[in-house]
Amino acid sequence: MRINCVFVADGNMKIQDAVYDSVFPSPSKVRKEGLPNMNLLEYLVPAVSDINPKEVPQWSSEQVTQFVAQTVQRLNSSQLEIFAEEDIDGMAFLMLQRADIIHMLKLKLGAALKIHTSVQVLRHKLGMD
Repeated sequence: MRINCVFVADGNMKIQDAVYDSVFPSPSKVRKEGLPNMNLLEYLVPAVSDINPKEVPQWSSEQVTQFVAQTVQRLNSSQLEIFAEEDIDGMAFLMLQRADIIHMLKLKLGAALKIHTSVQVLRHKLGMD
């Protein structure tokens, strides 16, 4: 994996931005280069293989919360409550973008990676990519 470093005006490297960009490719980059190997992504987030992706759009926010709890086992209850508070049901879950997961939900990078990867795999299985 190649990580490009981004520098800000004061000369400090924004390595976090570089990691985000390397893991969460922009839509234009995905169209040009394609998504990463879905088998690898599914292997990295095993909770995805246990569900029927066609059922996800009908999930309630409670079902999304349960799935996220299985996917990211170290989230505390207040972090999990965000999905219910923000009314993230199955359709909203499939529409989550990297910025939503990282900034709005205020999750740590590892948790955000797992959630975003699961969204990518589910979208792919549903033909939404």
